[in-house]
Amino acid sequence: MNIAKDISTLLQSITNNICIDEMQDDGTDNCITVYHSGGNKPQYFFGGTKQIENPSIQVRVRHQNRKDALNWCYKVKNILDGKSNFTINNNNYILVTLSSDILNLGRDNQGRVHYSLNFNIQVTRNN
Repeated sequence: MNIAKDISTLLQSITNNICIDEMQDDGTDNCITVYHSGGNKPQYFFGGTKQIENPSIQVRVRHQNRKDALNWCYKVKNILDGKSNFTINNNNYILVTLSSDILNLGRDNQGRVHYSLNFNIQVTRNN
């Protein structure tokens, strides 16, 4: 199960420049990267019920323009925060919640602004 890859599919309405676990520096100035960022221990159940996993992700936005970067951040937040009961790649996502709001990470050496948001996820895996 690749949580970051699954969640990235939900963000393709914002941009097609989406990376997983590593922000590319191939000349693309404006992009979104979804990182696996740990999480909490799973919840186990008896009687054949699958465990509920509790991973977390970080979504980072890089953009040349601060206003556009913030616009992308709010779109990410609106798409993901509170999203519930959906399936991607046979994984059943119970709930996605914002765990830390938009954080300004400053500008990089090329003058591009970076922001991050963090989300907690509840999911059952279907192998």
